[in-house]
Amino acid sequence: MLIELVIQGMSCEHCCHAIRKALQEAGLEAKEVQIGRAVIETKEYDLAKLKAAIAEAGYELLSLNDAT
Repeated sequence: MLIELVIQGMSCEHCCHAIRKALQEAGLEAKEVQIGRAVIETKEYDLAKLKAAIAEAGYELLSLNDAT
């Protein structure tokens, strides 16, 4: 399943790298990361863990959307 994450606070390529790293450390595969959004592929996820990983990187998860 592909899920789009809408993320607040991203402004540059460094931010994209930080999000990619945070997702990887949370055990999620980032298929695409752009300023303001990321697409992950996963069968299941823990929303609290996902929000925490993004917050720890310094950003805020605004919403999740089905990206399929």
